[in-house]
Amino acid sequence: MRRPSLTRRERETLQAVARRLTNAEIAEEFGVSVRTVESHIAALRRKLLAESRRELVQAAESYVGRPVPAPLDSFVGREHALAQTLELLLAERWVTLTGPAGVGKSRLALELAHRSPSVVVELESAGSGDVLVAIASALGMEAVASPALLATCAVALSAGPLQLVLDNADRVAAEVVPVVRQLLGRAQQLRVIVTTRTPLRGPGEIVVDLDPLPANSPADAGVRLFLDRARAASRTTDLSDQALAVDVCRRLEGVPLAIELAAARTRHLSLAELDRRLAEGFETLGTSVDRTQRNTALAAAFAWSWDLLDLGLREVLMHLAALPHVFDLDLASAAVGRRVDGEVVELLDRSLLTRAGDPAARARFRIVAALREFVLGRTGPQVREVVAGRHACHFREIARNVAGRARFDDRPETRELAHLAFPEIAEALRWAVLAGDAMAAELAVAVGIGIEQYGPEQGMMRALVEAVADERVRIRWTAPDLAVVGQALTYAHLDLVDELAARARELAGAGDQVDLLAADQLTGYVLVHRERPAEALPVLDEALRRATELRDHWWRAVVLQTRAKCLHRVGDRDTEEVLAAFEAARSAYAAAGDAMHVNNVRSLMAQVAAEDPRRRDQAAAWAVECLTYATCHGNEVEMGHARLSRAKAVPIGSHEDLTEAVRLFRRAGDLRCLSRGLVALAEHEPEEAEPLLREALDVSAASGDLQLHVIATAALGTLLWEQSRHAEANALLGAAAEELPPAALAARVPPGLAAELTG
Repeated sequence: MRRPSLTRRERETLQAVARRLTNAEIAEEFGVSVRTVESHIAALRRKLLAESRRELVQAAESYVGRPVPAPLDSFVGREHALAQTLELLLAERWVTLTGPAGVGKSRLALELAHRSPSVVVELESAGSGDVLVAIASALGMEAVASPALLATCAVALSAGPLQLVLDNADRVAAEVVPVVRQLLGRAQQLRVIVTTRTPLRGPGEIVVDLDPLPANSPADAGVRLFLDRARAASRTTDLSDQALAVDVCRRLEGVPLAIELAAARTRHLSLAELDRRLAEGFETLGTSVDRTQRNTALAAAFAWSWDLLDLGLREVLMHLAALPHVFDLDLASAAVGRRVDGEVVELLDRSLLTRAGDPAARARFRIVAALREFVLGRTGPQVREVVAGRHACHFREIARNVAGRARFDDRPETRELAHLAFPEIAEALRWAVLAGDAMAAELAVAVGIGIEQYGPEQGMMRALVEAVADERVRIRWTAPDLAVVGQALTYAHLDLVDELAARARELAGAGDQVDLLAADQLTGYVLVHRERPAEALPVLDEALRRATELRDHWWRAVVLQTRAKCLHRVGDRDTEEVLAAFEAARSAYAAAGDAMHVNNVRSLMAQVAAEDPRRRDQAAAWAVECLTYATCHGNEVEMGHARLSRAKAVPIGSHEDLTEAVRLFRRAGDLRCLSRGLVALAEHEPEEAEPLLREALDVSAASGDLQLHVIATAALGTLLWEQSRHAEANALLGAAAEELPPAALAARVPPGLAAELTG
């Protein structure tokens, strides 16, 4: 069934419930009575079939948008800016929060994200060309830079009223402007919030400039923030002299991050001692690139914290700042070259490090961006290079472990380890390539396995492409290495895969059977993805013979799956033969112990079987099997595939399956499957058929899939023809025939329309 329609106030109430506010707190926030809130909650329970408040919270988390990071502290001092921005977002679609580093832009954006369904995208580490890929990654999609990625993101962001938060956009400001403009044009209910130090000057952009907090009296926001954070830091510190608190905040010029750093120091210093240190010239201790008064004050706050560290802690902090991402205690020790557990804990206590991720999980830490930049400014290039090398060596060992388990261990803990490790392995690969280190070849193969099993992540794909471009790396790869790297690159770089396949054939020559197997498999894989199945089949048959003789179960399964796809694309094979080919691949993966690919092949089998009326019961059973696995592992795209197959196989309940499949494909940005789902859903919703098919037409065109574009065009043309809108149907197909095969279109439309097209 369709998602229940909620009023604006009901959506706001649902989000407030998700923030764990009581009815009284909701009433106070909205300026309504508790009875009114109770009425909204009763309506929500009725519409969402929720029997408890907990179920309402669960519904809110999955209703629209993505989970956003939970604030780790109270929201103090920006109440007016919050209200102002919320008011602006009712009328405007693009709001940019500007101000100096440390002024609280990200914290305000996070608070805004918790008020409405939102997707939060961190751009702190983004480089040129990364903005769309980062958005796609935050949406949970398998993101690879491509011409269709903008349309993919726009589709996912059209799932409902959403806020897109682009945090720390300074480094990619020029790229953010056109991306935001185009996304707003395509996703009509989208609102965008950007945080940056300077306005982007984009069309329709409304700027909210955040100044430092006032700090001239105990009632001012800056002082309230200081007192709140100081109480959180220590319940024993004497904060009764509020005049001293005002002096401290005034010396810090009301910059929130500097205030929070100073408040953390009250664990170790009295207010009087803190004030004395600041009076001794604290404002002039640091420097910054932008020598404005506010940025100098923030740099001075960092410099003051730096001055409190002994030489040993400074050394540790410099090494940690040189790491590319978050780190645990083992990585911290590897970076420094000795165990530094105690130093990390002390730096955490001094608020120079923060906890990252789930507090219940393994402890991981990060340095906030502004402080990291400050520390790196005091870190020599030799330290950075040493840390990069140590980081790479640390993750080379982890890469061996994770890559070795990825194909044969699909337990949740293994997937979580892979999720954390592979971005770091990619960073290690990039350093190894630049440094000319021999470990680059090994790391690249590990990254290829990660992409193969878990999908292409932007940093992984970029690092792999850089490795392929370096002859020093390529020359170290064996033919099996080339096969792994090549299959990973088929997501976006078929031209490179052609080169790797040629290199694999050159290495294989007429000798080693393992090398010949790898060369044949990669060559056949390329031909299948180049839509040349007839040429691929004999090559794959030879690869299959070699894999069987070598008794290599996993590679035999890979060849069998590629061969089954090839048979399906040839078009002259019956369902039984294609299913038998896929079943052989599924059995081979099972023998090899690769559960993920077992389910992946079963999903492909369900899609093939659903096309044959005689096999639809079996297709439905397979779809349920795949849905169970995908749900257990949290794979939304596979859930959508299973529902799409089941809808085709089982008419009863198919509308619900299709509606849910379309929703899942929208969230994931799977354009090809979304197009299929929209065309199928149009058959079940006659009144909405035309807009559904027009969307399918746009989506299929953006996907670049010729077959899907033909299907959507023919379906819309048929609908128009059957409504006696012959001129429109003729015009649609006539225009499409300039890009699509006329014979393929004619085969899918009514005879009268086909005659017009071919005549």
